[in-house]
Amino acid sequence: YTNGTAVTLTAVASSGSSFTGWSGAGCSGTSSCTVTMNAAEAVTATFKLVPPHGTTITKAKINKIKHTASFTVAASGTVTGFQCALIKPKKKGKHHKKAKLVFKGCSSPKTYKHLKHGGYTFEVRAVNSTGPDPTPAIKKFKI
Repeated sequence: YTNGTAVTLTAVASSGSSFTGWSGAGCSGTSSCTVTMNAAEAVTATFKLVPPHGTTITKAKINKIKHTASFTVAASGTVTGFQCALIKPKKKGKHHKKAKLVFKGCSSPKTYKHLKHGGYTFEVRAVNSTGPDPTPAIKKFKI
């Protein structure tokens, strides 16, 4: 660039990331940055990975005869895996506290076998290095 040339920089994050700001050559914040070129300048654009979102159960196959349940799941953004939780039915005649939701690593499709009669709740959330989708997908079903 010739001396005095104004160069405008605009950051565009790729899917699954967000732009967190500029540094260098007088640039800061998250808006576009204009640098007047009078010498070599260094500007850094910083991005971060965002948690996945939009976890969905794309297919649910419940087989009451074979006592199985299988779920195919998907999500938007950068996804490195899934976490699944299954809440089992309470035993009849006993007073129990509300079942604790425990997520464990899983993959799609997720299949449960040897399920006993009763109502279940399946929850799944996509994860990446920043954490889980804050809104898991939920499917209630009966065997």
